[in-house]
Amino acid sequence: MRSFMPTKVFCGENCLILNKHLFKALGEKALIVCGRSSAAASGALDDVLAALTDEGIRYEIYNGVLNNPTVLNAYEAGGKAAEFGADFIIGIGGGSPLDAAKAAAVYATNRIEPMEIYGETKNLPLPVAAIPTTAGTGSEVTPYSVLTIDRENPKVTVKGDHMFPKLAFLDHRYTKSLPADVAVHTALDALSHAVESILCKRNSYISEYIAREAIGILGEEIENTLKYPINPKSRERLLYASMLAGVAITHTGTTIIHSMGYSLTYFMDMPHGFANGALLPPFLRRAEKYAPREAAKVFSAMHLPGIDEFCELISRLLPNIPKVSEEDAEMMANVSIKNKNILQNLWSVTKDDEKAMFLEI
Repeated sequence: MRSFMPTKVFCGENCLILNKHLFKALGEKALIVCGRSSAAASGALDDVLAALTDEGIRYEIYNGVLNNPTVLNAYEAGGKAAEFGADFIIGIGGGSPLDAAKAAAVYATNRIEPMEIYGETKNLPLPVAAIPTTAGTGSEVTPYSVLTIDRENPKVTVKGDHMFPKLAFLDHRYTKSLPADVAVHTALDALSHAVESILCKRNSYISEYIAREAIGILGEEIENTLKYPINPKSRERLLYASMLAGVAITHTGTTIIHSMGYSLTYFMDMPHGFANGALLPPFLRRAEKYAPREAAKVFSAMHLPGIDEFCELISRLLPNIPKVSEEDAEMMANVSIKNKNILQNLWSVTKDDEKAMFLEI
């Protein structure tokens, strides 16, 4: 059993401003990596700029992160960091900007070809400070960067202990501006992380304890995402649970839900958390059959009797899940079955199994 999570996490209102002096320890020049609108709309960018100005740290902004960042997207951000001479990177946003920031930190110190990030790199990446504006991905505490490549490999993960952010600031105020549907989808993303962690071969006493804590909070709060605007206490708890679920998958990795979800996102344009949420019912139906002890832990943590009640919850959260055609299910199963995380699933899965799951959503 191995436990390692070196990110220093701060939670609470104004936690970034109250700890702004910590940026100074990372360097004198920062590249801010974010999307075009969410960082500013959340208020996080204003706080970061004020903190950097107060600390006398120079900065530039790269705000070109795509909704599903590509390898070239992160490579471009890394090139800007290198050109500016940045000492560290600040990622602001949901999973896409945070993942792009971590990959950009690698590119900034290793002038490699874009796809060479998936091999060994010589130099350590720049330090990263992560500021989530969604309560779902947990990317602020993981050593993963998920990037889009092509139709054969829609999303492929870069990972390594050197990619953990140094700092993470969790302020629920930054999630206040989330659209209602995004709040639901990101909460489902966090739930899928925690559920997959328990149903992963790498599950341990430590990861399971953390995952069950996350599931318990999400079970109490996830339906509050339908009551817009979400109250501050719920936003704070959802953000905390998302972080815990990120810690859980840091220890275990994910299972087939994520690789199958990537195909739904890439080929059917489903938001990532929506796709994962849609896959949870067919996944947990199989878990009841092949891993009943672990499935029972999930339902118990959510205070649900079993799979039927769980499926009813998902139908309330996602009332309009589009059906997948036979042809699309075959095509996506051919892609997702190649993902390495199939080996981490608690039970063996074939291409036909994945096709059937696509057809059941």
